[in-house]
Amino acid sequence: MILQDLVMPQIDGLTLVRYFRANPLTQDVPLIVLSIKEDAHTKVEAFALGANDYMVKFPDRLEVIARLRYHSRGYINLLEKHEAYEKLKCSMQDEQERTRELAVLNDMSNALQACREEQETYTVVAEMFTQLFPQDAGFLSLLSEAGTRVKMVAAWGNLPQLPQEFPSDQCLALGHGRMYATECLGEKPFCAHLSLQAPCAYLCEPIMARGENLGLLHLYFEACNAHDAAVIFQQKVCSKQTIVHR
Repeated sequence: MILQDLVMPQIDGLTLVRYFRANPLTQDVPLIVLSIKEDAHTKVEAFALGANDYMVKFPDRLEVIARLRYHSRGYINLLEKHEAYEKLKCSMQDEQERTRELAVLNDMSNALQACREEQETYTVVAEMFTQLFPQDAGFLSLLSEAGTRVKMVAAWGNLPQLPQEFPSDQCLALGHGRMYATECLGEKPFCAHLSLQAPCAYLCEPIMARGENLGLLHLYFEACNAHDAAVIFQQKVCSKQTIVHR
């Protein structure tokens, strides 16, 4: 709530109303102009500039409290409406994204059935992940028959220089037999198969079939910074993991 005088020593009150309404931080905050003058033209101008109320000094204490409560309730309702709208918008965007992902997966299934050679399969998979994770880079690798080495067979996005083949024990996900993810500025150790120049937020997911480990899916997340909350990071991981498991 903003209460301001109409007449001040260094700035005109109506000019200040204009400034408050032009500032994104205060443009919706309830604003009451106080004045000793009961002037209709001044009131009209104040309301035209965005003032929510106009009180002539000095109003009764109970009237002031009543007006403050009224405008406060209105502002709280406005904030709640904005919050509900943002949640609805995010929900609709999520639903649209899920629909797009399902369409990509369906197209990939049809494309894989049409593949006649192994290399064609890897090309289709790389194209699919490019569409599913447009903000991220990554690679798909397969385990050797002995299960001791991992060889990259498909890659997408802007990958740093990485070895095309590495020992399987360098990947923490393969060692644990489950997904392994680490966030920017996190305290968890990194997989040894990553270069020092690689982004620090990533996800490694073992590829399993009938209880057998066949290979590894690796995703580099889009660049993150110190302002990214751990909760947001976990939401990203869960979202990407859900797509992978499909």
